[in-house]
Formats: sequence, C-alpha cells, structure tokens
Amino acid sequence: MEEARLIDWSGDRTHVLLNPRMQLEERERLERMARSARLRSHSVVAGPWSPRALIESDATLASLVPTQVHDLMASGLKPPKRLRAILVGGGAFRPDLDEQARAAGWPLLASFGMTECASTVTVRDVLLPHIEARTDEEWRLSFRGSSLFTGYISEEGFEDPKVDGWFVSDDIGEVEGRTVRVHGRHSDFIKIGGESVNLARLDRILESVRGGVDAVLIAAPDERLGHVIQLVATRDAKELVERFNERVLPFERIRRFHLIDSIPRSSLGKLLRAELTRRLARDEI
Repeated sequence: MEEARLIDWSGDRTHVLLNPRMQLEERERLERMARSARLRSHSVVAGPWSPRALIESDATLASLVPTQVHDLMASGLKPPKRLRAILVGGGAFRPDLDEQARAAGWPLLASFGMTECASTVTVRDVLLPHIEARTDEEWRLSFRGSSLFTGYISEEGFEDPKVDGWFVSDDIGEVEGRTVRVHGRHSDFIKIGGESVNLARLDRILESVRGGVDAVLIAAPDERLGHVIQLVATRDAKELVERFNERVLPFERIRRFHLIDSIPRSSLGKLLRAELTRRLARDEI
C-alpha cells in the first residue's frame, strides 16, 4: 500500500517536529519512542516553528498542522529534495490548501488520528494496516486494533470504554472497505434556532478567509437561539468578519467579536476551544 510505504520510518534518519510550544520533556519522550521502536539511527529534531527552520533541517519526515502548511505556502520556499513525506494533522485541513501545496512539490500526507489509537489512524483517508473501523446508526466512527489504548485513568479510577474491543469515538464519518472519510465531530454539530450547524465546516470557511489573522470560532450558548457563532481574534478583525459572513447562511453569521492577547492552544498547537469558551464565559479575557 502506497500510504503505508510512505510513512515507514525504517529508512529515515531525521523526523522533525517544529513547534514553539514544544518543551524539552516532549523532545526527550519522542527520542525514547524512537529508541523503543529500535530505530537506532532515527533522530528527532524539535524547535521553534518557521518555514525556513524546516528547510534548513536535515528532515526526511515532518509532522505539521494545517496552519504550518499555510505558512509554508505563504513563504514561497521550495521543498528540499531529501524531504520524503509530511504528515499533516491536528485540525481541519482545507482540500484546496492540500492541493495547492502538493502542486508546489510539498510531499503532504493528510492524516487523521486520535490519542486513543496512539495517534495516526488514516493517511489520505486510508486506514493503516493494524486498524479496523466501522460506523453505528448515528454515523459515529468506532475503531479496533493493536494500537488502541487500554482505558482512561482519572482521580475516580480506571475506566475501559471499549465494547468488545471497539472504541466508539466522537467523530462522524463513513467507512467503505479500508477507506474512512471523517466529516467532523459529533460535538461539532450544534443547533442555532433549530437549524443544524457543522462547526467543522465553519472552521474551514474561516481558514479560507482569515489570511494572517490569528482567529477562531466558538459556539456560545444563547437563551433564544440555543447557540450563536462568535469570533475570537488577537487583532482587529472587522474585515474578516465581513468576508466570513458573506460566505455562510444568515443564522451562521458571526454575532459577536472578542479581542484577546492570545488564543489557548495545546503543546501541539491544537485549539483548546472548550477552555476558550469557559474563559469567555467567566470574562477572564
């Protein structure tokens, strides 16, 4: 299978992860993972992100999020010949950006994964060999395989949520043979005035118009409509709001704008939307 061949680490020397939030202990953890997998010649390069840092590294494999792909295209830099593959995950990845970057020579592999499956599940919508997938009557995706976690440990104790070895995720999608198409998360679907709205779809629209503005959407509770869409950004975004509202249905338009110093994200750069919503509700930002 082509996808499996492309992400086989065994012939590579350097895997680069460039993230300004990456801490020393994370780099050490990744290096331990490489050693435990008996990839003795495999090294991990970690550091602050910039397109040029990727170009100037010795990487043969890289892991990026969609925002970093956007930065690559904006930089105008050309991909180095030694770079064999870039796994892209961690958020909604616009198909047009994927197509544009691949046409420019960047060896992108759009991926989908989750912590409970030890990260990557599909590459270009194709399941990795060790994973099985199916859907239930609500189109929720379930997974089974050797990389699946044992369970959750919390202050309340240990919990194994699997049923007959299957883990039911919060993701909605379709399964056809070994092909899995993920449409969003069950929690991404909200009601606005009785209308069903897919937040993942709105995220993709925002990504297509935001330019260089660091901005995200949240669905804020509303007594009358159930939810309303609000924008959070780190600088004035009046024009962005106008561009976005032109592309969505009337009930999907941005109703309020919040200006903040920084948007909460995880160490891997993923939006902490629930945390952001809680902070807004408590008027902490």
